[in-house]
Amino acid sequence: MCNLYQNIYHQANCLDPDEHFIHISLQGGLTGRCKAGPHERYVPIPGQCKECHRRDDEQKPHSSSTTEPELAPWVEYSAEYDDEDICEFAVAWDLPLAIAGEPDVETFLLEAVTLTRTECTVKAMSCEQYIREEYGALGLVLLENIFSALYSPGGCYVVLTSPVEDSTVKIYVCPSMIDVSLFGEMYYLRDLVLWLCLSFVTPQIGDLDIDFKLLVLLSDVKWSVVHDGGFLLRGPFTALTPIEQLGDEYVVWHFEEHEHVEQFDSAELEAVQIPWLKTLSMRRLRSKKALQFRGAVGSPASFSMLCDLGHTHFLPSHTDHKDGQWGLEQWAKMTHLVYRKECHVDHLHQCYTRLNHNLVIM
Repeated sequence: MCNLYQNIYHQANCLDPDEHFIHISLQGGLTGRCKAGPHERYVPIPGQCKECHRRDDEQKPHSSSTTEPELAPWVEYSAEYDDEDICEFAVAWDLPLAIAGEPDVETFLLEAVTLTRTECTVKAMSCEQYIREEYGALGLVLLENIFSALYSPGGCYVVLTSPVEDSTVKIYVCPSMIDVSLFGEMYYLRDLVLWLCLSFVTPQIGDLDIDFKLLVLLSDVKWSVVHDGGFLLRGPFTALTPIEQLGDEYVVWHFEEHEHVEQFDSAELEAVQIPWLKTLSMRRLRSKKALQFRGAVGSPASFSMLCDLGHTHFLPSHTDHKDGQWGLEQWAKMTHLVYRKECHVDHLHQCYTRLNHNLVIM
Protein backbone atom coordinates (compact mmCIF):
# COMPACT_ATOMS: atom_id res chain seq x y z
CA MET A 1 0.00 0.00 0.00
CA CYS A 2 1.29 3.41 -0.85
CA ASN A 3 2.11 5.39 2.28
CA LEU A 4 1.64 8.94 1.04
CA TYR A 5 -2.04 9.83 0.69
CA GLN A 6 -2.90 13.32 -0.33
CA ASN A 7 -6.36 14.77 -0.69
CA ILE A 8 -5.76 18.21 -2.15
CA TYR A 9 -8.58 20.21 -3.65
CA HIS A 10 -7.62 22.80 -6.20
CA GLN A 11 -10.54 25.18 -5.65
CA ALA A 12 -12.57 25.99 -2.58
CA ASN A 13 -15.59 27.08 -4.62
CA CYS A 14 -16.15 23.68 -6.26
CA LEU A 15 -19.68 22.43 -5.72
CA ASP A 16 -18.50 19.03 -4.56
CA PRO A 17 -14.76 19.00 -3.87
CA ASP A 18 -15.00 15.49 -2.42
CA GLU A 19 -15.83 14.18 -5.87
CA HIS A 20 -13.38 16.13 -8.01
CA PHE A 21 -9.78 15.14 -7.89
CA ILE A 22 -7.50 12.90 -9.90
CA HIS A 23 -5.69 9.89 -8.54
CA ILE A 24 -2.98 7.64 -9.90
CA SER A 25 -3.07 3.86 -9.66
CA LEU A 26 0.14 2.11 -8.66
CA GLN A 27 -0.37 -0.04 -11.73
CA GLY A 28 0.31 3.11 -13.74
CA GLY A 29 -1.70 5.59 -15.72
CA LEU A 30 -3.97 8.47 -14.88
CA THR A 31 -7.63 7.82 -14.33
CA GLY A 32 -10.59 10.12 -14.02
CA ARG A 33 -12.39 8.10 -11.40
CA CYS A 34 -12.67 9.90 -8.08
CA LYS A 35 -13.06 7.07 -5.59
CA ALA A 36 -9.52 5.78 -5.19
CA GLY A 37 -8.89 2.34 -3.78
CA PRO A 38 -6.38 1.39 -1.08
CA HIS A 39 -3.56 0.95 -3.60
CA GLU A 40 -3.92 4.39 -5.16
CA ARG A 41 -2.76 7.93 -4.42
CA TYR A 42 -4.39 11.31 -4.65
CA VAL A 43 -2.64 14.12 -6.51
CA PRO A 44 -3.62 17.74 -7.11
CA ILE A 45 -5.74 18.54 -10.12
CA PRO A 46 -3.86 20.86 -12.48
CA GLY A 47 -5.97 23.86 -13.35
CA GLN A 48 -9.62 24.25 -12.51
CA CYS A 49 -12.37 21.70 -12.32
CA LYS A 50 -14.42 22.43 -15.43
CA GLU A 51 -17.25 20.13 -14.40
CA CYS A 52 -18.14 21.83 -11.15
CA HIS A 53 -16.50 25.23 -10.98
CA ARG A 54 -19.04 28.01 -11.47
CA ARG A 55 -17.63 30.47 -13.97
CA ASP A 56 -20.71 32.66 -14.03
CA ASP A 57 -20.38 35.21 -11.24
CA GLU A 58 -24.07 36.07 -11.59
CA GLN A 59 -25.14 32.55 -10.65
CA LYS A 60 -23.08 32.62 -7.46
CA PRO A 61 -22.35 35.74 -5.40
CA HIS A 62 -18.65 36.47 -5.24
CA SER A 63 -17.08 35.99 -1.85
CA SER A 64 -13.98 37.89 -0.85
CA SER A 65 -12.92 35.15 1.55
CA THR A 66 -11.43 31.91 0.37
CA THR A 67 -10.85 28.67 2.18
CA GLU A 68 -7.47 27.01 2.14
CA PRO A 69 -7.31 23.51 0.67
CA GLU A 70 -7.18 20.60 3.09
CA LEU A 71 -3.67 19.22 3.49
CA ALA A 72 -2.56 15.98 5.05
CA PRO A 73 -1.05 16.94 8.45
CA TRP A 74 2.04 14.75 8.16
CA VAL A 75 3.22 16.07 4.76
CA GLU A 76 5.42 19.11 4.26
CA TYR A 77 4.28 21.20 1.31
CA SER A 78 5.86 23.93 -0.73
CA ALA A 79 4.70 26.01 -3.66
CA GLU A 80 7.38 24.42 -5.82
CA TYR A 81 6.17 20.94 -4.95
CA ASP A 82 2.50 21.69 -5.64
CA ASP A 83 3.16 23.61 -8.85
CA GLU A 84 5.72 21.37 -10.48
CA ASP A 85 4.92 18.05 -8.85
CA ILE A 86 8.50 17.74 -7.62
CA CYS A 87 9.69 16.65 -4.19
CA GLU A 88 13.30 17.49 -3.32
CA PHE A 89 14.90 16.88 0.06
CA ALA A 90 18.21 16.03 1.72
CA VAL A 91 18.47 13.79 4.78
CA ALA A 92 21.40 13.02 7.07
CA TRP A 93 21.99 9.30 7.38
CA ASP A 94 24.28 6.72 8.98
CA LEU A 95 23.64 3.95 6.46
CA PRO A 96 27.16 3.89 4.94
CA LEU A 97 28.70 3.68 8.41
CA ALA A 98 26.15 1.15 9.66
CA ILE A 99 26.92 -1.27 6.82
CA ALA A 100 30.68 -0.68 6.77
CA GLY A 101 32.62 -3.92 6.85
CA GLU A 102 29.81 -6.09 5.54
CA PRO A 103 31.13 -8.32 2.73
CA ASP A 104 27.79 -8.32 0.90
CA VAL A 105 25.95 -5.11 1.71
CA GLU A 106 22.95 -5.78 -0.52
CA THR A 107 22.32 -9.21 1.00
CA PHE A 108 22.83 -7.82 4.50
CA LEU A 109 20.19 -5.14 4.00
CA LEU A 110 17.67 -7.24 2.12
CA GLU A 111 17.84 -10.09 4.65
CA ALA A 112 17.71 -7.88 7.76
CA VAL A 113 14.64 -8.75 9.82
CA THR A 114 11.92 -6.12 10.26
CA LEU A 115 9.13 -6.20 12.81
CA THR A 116 5.95 -4.37 11.87
CA ARG A 117 3.33 -3.81 14.56
CA THR A 118 -0.31 -3.90 13.62
CA GLU A 119 -3.27 -3.45 15.93
CA CYS A 120 -3.17 -6.99 17.29
CA THR A 121 -0.01 -8.64 15.95
CA VAL A 122 3.65 -8.12 15.16
CA LYS A 123 4.63 -9.26 11.69
CA ALA A 124 8.19 -10.40 10.99
CA MET A 125 9.48 -9.98 7.46
CA SER A 126 12.80 -9.57 5.75
CA CYS A 127 13.67 -6.06 4.66
CA GLU A 128 13.11 -7.13 1.06
CA GLN A 129 9.64 -8.47 1.83
CA TYR A 130 8.73 -5.34 3.79
CA ILE A 131 9.80 -2.98 1.00
CA ARG A 132 8.01 -5.04 -1.63
CA GLU A 133 4.80 -5.08 0.41
CA GLU A 134 4.86 -1.40 1.38
CA TYR A 135 6.35 0.22 -1.71
CA GLY A 136 6.07 -2.32 -4.51
CA ALA A 137 8.67 -3.36 -7.06
CA LEU A 138 9.79 0.24 -7.59
CA GLY A 139 10.86 0.37 -3.95
CA LEU A 140 13.34 -2.46 -4.51
CA VAL A 141 14.56 -0.84 -7.72
CA LEU A 142 15.11 2.40 -5.80
CA LEU A 143 17.13 0.52 -3.17
CA GLU A 144 19.30 -1.04 -5.89
CA ASN A 145 19.95 2.41 -7.33
CA ILE A 146 20.91 3.70 -3.89
CA PHE A 147 23.48 0.89 -3.73
CA SER A 148 24.80 1.93 -7.14
CA ALA A 149 25.08 5.57 -6.13
CA LEU A 150 26.67 4.67 -2.80
CA TYR A 151 29.52 2.78 -4.41
CA SER A 152 30.07 5.07 -7.38
CA PRO A 153 33.29 7.13 -7.26
CA GLY A 154 32.58 10.38 -5.47
CA GLY A 155 28.86 9.70 -5.31
CA CYS A 156 26.68 10.31 -8.32
CA TYR A 157 23.21 10.96 -9.58
CA VAL A 158 21.27 7.86 -10.48
CA VAL A 159 18.13 8.33 -12.54
CA LEU A 160 15.29 5.87 -12.08
CA THR A 161 12.52 6.19 -14.65
CA SER A 162 9.00 4.91 -14.06
CA PRO A 163 6.83 3.44 -16.83
CA VAL A 164 4.59 6.45 -16.27
CA GLU A 165 5.65 9.45 -18.35
CA ASP A 166 7.71 12.14 -16.59
CA SER A 167 8.15 10.09 -13.42
CA THR A 168 11.78 9.90 -12.36
CA VAL A 169 14.05 9.81 -9.31
CA LYS A 170 17.45 11.49 -8.99
CA ILE A 171 19.77 10.46 -6.17
CA TYR A 172 23.01 11.91 -4.90
CA VAL A 173 24.74 10.26 -1.94
CA CYS A 174 27.72 10.95 0.29
CA PRO A 175 28.80 9.28 3.55
CA SER A 176 26.73 11.61 5.74
CA MET A 177 23.81 12.63 3.54
CA ILE A 178 21.48 11.53 0.76
CA ASP A 179 19.89 14.05 -1.60
CA VAL A 180 16.80 12.92 -3.49
CA SER A 181 14.62 14.51 -6.16
CA LEU A 182 11.33 12.77 -6.91
CA PHE A 183 9.33 13.71 -9.99
CA GLY A 184 5.77 12.87 -10.86
CA GLU A 185 4.37 9.62 -9.54
CA MET A 186 7.63 8.68 -7.86
CA TYR A 187 7.34 11.07 -4.92
CA TYR A 188 5.55 8.44 -2.81
CA LEU A 189 8.98 6.77 -2.46
CA ARG A 190 9.99 9.56 -0.08
CA ASP A 191 8.75 7.45 2.82
CA LEU A 192 11.09 4.63 1.81
CA VAL A 193 14.14 6.92 1.83
CA LEU A 194 13.23 8.26 5.27
CA TRP A 195 12.61 4.75 6.58
CA LEU A 196 16.06 3.63 5.43
CA CYS A 197 17.70 6.65 7.06
CA LEU A 198 15.90 6.12 10.37
CA SER A 199 16.24 2.34 10.53
CA PHE A 200 19.87 1.69 9.64
CA VAL A 201 21.82 3.76 12.13
CA THR A 202 25.10 3.41 13.98
CA PRO A 203 24.41 1.37 17.14
CA GLN A 204 25.01 2.81 20.57
CA ILE A 205 27.55 1.12 22.82
CA GLY A 206 26.05 0.18 26.19
CA ASP A 207 25.94 -2.21 29.14
CA LEU A 208 23.31 -4.71 30.21
CA ASP A 209 22.04 -4.78 33.78
CA ILE A 210 20.89 -8.29 34.56
CA ASP A 211 20.11 -10.45 37.57
CA PHE A 212 22.92 -12.84 38.53
CA LYS A 213 20.82 -16.00 38.22
CA LEU A 214 19.52 -14.95 34.82
CA LEU A 215 23.04 -14.07 33.71
CA VAL A 216 24.27 -17.54 34.64
CA LEU A 217 21.32 -19.19 32.92
CA LEU A 218 21.59 -17.28 29.66
CA SER A 219 25.36 -17.47 29.40
CA ASP A 220 25.18 -21.27 29.68
CA VAL A 221 27.86 -21.55 32.37
CA LYS A 222 27.68 -24.76 34.42
CA TRP A 223 30.42 -24.68 37.04
CA SER A 224 32.96 -22.47 38.83
CA VAL A 225 36.72 -22.92 38.59
CA VAL A 226 39.63 -21.31 40.39
CA HIS A 227 42.18 -19.62 38.17
CA ASP A 228 45.09 -17.56 39.43
CA GLY A 229 43.47 -17.04 42.83
CA GLY A 230 39.97 -16.14 41.69
CA PHE A 231 36.65 -17.69 40.65
CA LEU A 232 35.66 -18.00 36.99
CA LEU A 233 32.29 -19.30 35.82
CA ARG A 234 32.64 -21.83 33.03
CA GLY A 235 30.57 -23.79 30.56
CA PRO A 236 31.42 -26.15 27.71
CA PHE A 237 31.85 -23.25 25.28
CA THR A 238 31.38 -20.13 27.41
CA ALA A 239 32.96 -18.29 30.33
CA LEU A 240 32.14 -15.41 32.66
CA THR A 241 35.03 -13.46 34.17
CA PRO A 242 34.49 -10.87 36.95
CA ILE A 243 36.27 -7.66 35.97
CA GLU A 244 35.56 -5.19 38.77
CA GLN A 245 33.11 -4.30 41.51
CA LEU A 246 31.19 -1.04 41.28
CA GLY A 247 30.13 0.10 44.74
CA ASP A 248 28.03 -2.32 46.76
CA GLU A 249 25.53 -3.24 44.05
CA TYR A 250 27.27 -4.18 40.81
CA VAL A 251 29.94 -6.53 39.57
CA VAL A 252 31.13 -6.03 36.01
CA TRP A 253 31.42 -9.32 34.13
CA HIS A 254 33.02 -10.20 30.83
CA PHE A 255 31.46 -12.88 28.62
CA GLU A 256 33.38 -14.96 26.11
CA GLU A 257 32.39 -17.76 23.80
CA HIS A 258 34.75 -20.19 22.15
CA GLU A 259 33.00 -21.64 19.13
CA HIS A 260 33.30 -25.39 18.65
CA VAL A 261 36.07 -25.63 21.27
CA GLU A 262 34.78 -27.73 24.14
CA GLN A 263 36.66 -27.72 27.44
CA PHE A 264 39.03 -24.90 26.50
CA ASP A 265 41.73 -23.84 28.97
CA SER A 266 40.84 -20.93 31.25
CA ALA A 267 44.25 -19.43 30.56
CA GLU A 268 43.10 -18.87 26.96
CA LEU A 269 40.42 -16.40 28.02
CA GLU A 270 41.10 -12.85 26.89
CA ALA A 271 39.63 -11.38 30.07
CA VAL A 272 42.31 -12.99 32.26
CA GLN A 273 45.05 -11.35 30.21
CA ILE A 274 44.20 -8.00 31.81
CA PRO A 275 43.55 -7.07 35.47
CA TRP A 276 40.36 -8.72 36.69
CA LEU A 277 38.50 -9.20 39.96
CA LYS A 278 40.26 -12.09 41.69
CA THR A 279 38.20 -13.28 44.65
CA LEU A 280 37.27 -16.60 46.21
CA SER A 281 34.10 -15.15 47.76
CA MET A 282 31.13 -16.26 45.69
CA ARG A 283 28.90 -14.15 47.95
CA ARG A 284 30.77 -11.07 46.79
CA LEU A 285 30.35 -12.05 43.16
CA ARG A 286 26.63 -12.64 43.47
CA SER A 287 26.13 -8.96 44.33
CA LYS A 288 23.20 -7.52 46.26
CA LYS A 289 20.96 -6.53 43.36
CA ALA A 290 22.14 -7.03 39.82
CA LEU A 291 25.23 -7.42 37.71
CA GLN A 292 26.33 -4.97 35.11
CA PHE A 293 27.44 -7.02 32.15
CA ARG A 294 29.96 -5.70 29.65
CA GLY A 295 31.23 -7.18 26.43
CA ALA A 296 34.70 -7.82 25.17
CA VAL A 297 37.65 -6.12 26.80
CA GLY A 298 40.26 -7.65 24.53
CA SER A 299 40.72 -7.43 20.80
CA PRO A 300 37.80 -6.49 18.53
CA ALA A 301 37.79 -10.06 17.26
CA SER A 302 36.63 -11.41 20.62
CA PHE A 303 32.98 -12.13 21.26
CA SER A 304 31.42 -8.79 22.19
CA MET A 305 27.71 -9.30 21.68
CA LEU A 306 26.71 -7.26 24.71
CA CYS A 307 29.23 -4.50 24.33
CA ASP A 308 28.17 -3.72 20.79
CA LEU A 309 24.45 -4.30 21.11
CA GLY A 310 23.87 -3.36 17.49
CA HIS A 311 25.11 -4.70 14.19
CA THR A 312 24.00 -8.25 14.97
CA HIS A 313 22.16 -10.81 12.91
CA PHE A 314 19.06 -12.55 14.22
CA LEU A 315 20.63 -16.03 14.10
CA PRO A 316 20.78 -18.94 16.60
CA SER A 317 23.49 -18.70 19.22
CA HIS A 318 26.54 -20.92 18.94
CA THR A 319 26.17 -22.04 22.53
CA ASP A 320 24.62 -25.40 23.35
CA HIS A 321 20.84 -25.00 23.77
CA LYS A 322 19.55 -28.55 23.91
CA ASP A 323 17.01 -27.46 26.50
CA GLY A 324 15.54 -24.96 24.03
CA GLN A 325 16.47 -21.91 26.08
CA TRP A 326 17.83 -18.76 24.53
CA GLY A 327 21.46 -17.95 25.10
CA LEU A 328 23.00 -14.66 26.09
CA GLU A 329 23.38 -13.68 22.44
CA GLN A 330 19.61 -13.75 21.89
CA TRP A 331 19.04 -11.87 25.13
CA ALA A 332 21.41 -9.18 23.96
CA LYS A 333 19.54 -8.85 20.69
CA MET A 334 16.19 -8.52 22.42
CA THR A 335 17.67 -5.87 24.72
CA HIS A 336 18.95 -4.06 21.65
CA LEU A 337 15.51 -4.40 20.09
CA VAL A 338 13.86 -2.63 23.01
CA TYR A 339 16.47 0.11 22.90
CA ARG A 340 16.07 0.59 19.15
CA LYS A 341 12.30 0.69 19.47
CA GLU A 342 12.49 3.55 21.97
CA CYS A 343 14.95 5.33 19.71
CA HIS A 344 12.67 4.88 16.71
CA VAL A 345 9.60 6.23 18.47
CA ASP A 346 11.53 9.34 19.49
CA HIS A 347 12.76 10.03 15.96
CA LEU A 348 9.78 8.95 13.96
CA HIS A 349 7.29 11.16 15.79
CA GLN A 350 9.19 13.99 14.17
CA CYS A 351 8.61 12.56 10.70
CA TYR A 352 5.88 10.03 10.05
CA THR A 353 3.71 8.61 12.80
CA ARG A 354 2.97 5.60 10.64
CA LEU A 355 6.60 4.48 10.80
CA ASN A 356 6.41 3.99 14.57
CA HIS A 357 5.09 0.52 13.89
CA ASN A 358 8.23 -0.76 12.19
CA LEU A 359 11.81 -1.38 13.26
CA VAL A 360 14.78 -3.36 12.04
CA ILE A 361 16.89 -5.99 13.77
CA MET A 362 20.40 -5.55 12.44
